[in-house]
Amino acid sequence: MRRLLARLRAFRDGRRQDEAASEAFTRDLFTGRLARPAVAFVLVATGVAVAWAWNGVSPAIAASVAIAIVVGIVAVTSVLDRRRWRGQDVLLWQQAGRTRRWIDETGGPSPNEHPAQAETWLGTHPRGTVPQAYRVMAASLAADPVVRDRELAAYVPRSEADAAWRTWLAVAPLALAGGDADLSRVRAAAGALPDGDDRRQLEAGVAVADALGRHRRRDPTWLEPLLAAYTTVTRERLPLRQRLRLWFGRLAIVLSFVVPAAGLAVSGLGTPEPFPRAYLDTTIATRGDIGTIDQAALLAALSRLAVEVRRQDSTAATVIGQEQLDGLIADGLPTLIWDVDEIDIAGPAGVGCDRVSSIETLLGDGPPGGSAIVACHGQRGARVMPVSADTIAAIRDALGVDR
Repeated sequence: MRRLLARLRAFRDGRRQDEAASEAFTRDLFTGRLARPAVAFVLVATGVAVAWAWNGVSPAIAASVAIAIVVGIVAVTSVLDRRRWRGQDVLLWQQAGRTRRWIDETGGPSPNEHPAQAETWLGTHPRGTVPQAYRVMAASLAADPVVRDRELAAYVPRSEADAAWRTWLAVAPLALAGGDADLSRVRAAAGALPDGDDRRQLEAGVAVADALGRHRRRDPTWLEPLLAAYTTVTRERLPLRQRLRLWFGRLAIVLSFVVPAAGLAVSGLGTPEPFPRAYLDTTIATRGDIGTIDQAALLAALSRLAVEVRRQDSTAATVIGQEQLDGLIADGLPTLIWDVDEIDIAGPAGVGCDRVSSIETLLGDGPPGGSAIVACHGQRGARVMPVSADTIAAIRDALGVDR
């Protein structure tokens, strides 16, 4: 097992080494601290236990426990991942702002799906038709360094904001790939601008690049640039689908508990069966007038009867002869005869009745109703024992005696 785990870790680490810096950065930024297999395993086990409590103990208690657990998971997650959530917000706001500006200033979306799309965009948006900064960005998306250098050389700043954007675009490809780019000039150029969209967008871009570079170098402070930019970045409005997906990812660990708890509770895990399945192999007969039989209710009532028979002691179980037996049955109609030869039901304690062969329950309204005649294997005669009023009522109801 240790060798297997070591191989799995080596495989995982090997894949992570081949992972692009930006992909590794995004994975760690959007992965919560509770998103661990061990935590998920514990939550799944807890969900199974709550489902069992719902079905086997009390739905009210189980629901209260489940709500407390969900609230607890959300609270712990929000405390542990609060810094990450802020970093996520900065990255998403920065991307949303870039998308907004691209649409506003070029009339269409960014060609960021594929390098060929960016090349096509450059062909359909010649110089002079859009701000040159976007042609430089498109050349970067086309992954053609020659075209990018040519477009950057053609970018002649006409304002301080243009100059700051050109400074950023000169280092952005290296910086956003996690490379060791010098961001000091970009910070200085952005800091010299008046407060506005240009400055905030540039500072947010620098914060993302700085965080990405620190992450690639395994610097434990890699989140700090994003946290510092949280109060200054423009808070863009994200699409509803993106916001829902974001919060789903943040709280997905809750599903490790909710899915097994809710699913298994609905499926009936842990629900005690109303009667042992072996009772289906026994024979049931009646004497006297009865109504329509509810088989499931009758088998459940017989389960209670078997418990009462087993718990009787020698003082409560009276031995009677055949003549007395016939009289009791005649006076106790209707009766239920339960032949239990096929299953093991223990008789009253202290009378040497290790196994019951049959139980005839007297269901009449008057004496001797409310009692049962128990016959034991290897013993002559029968024993009469009292049966609780609740059990008698359950049997009568299942047989339709009162209907």
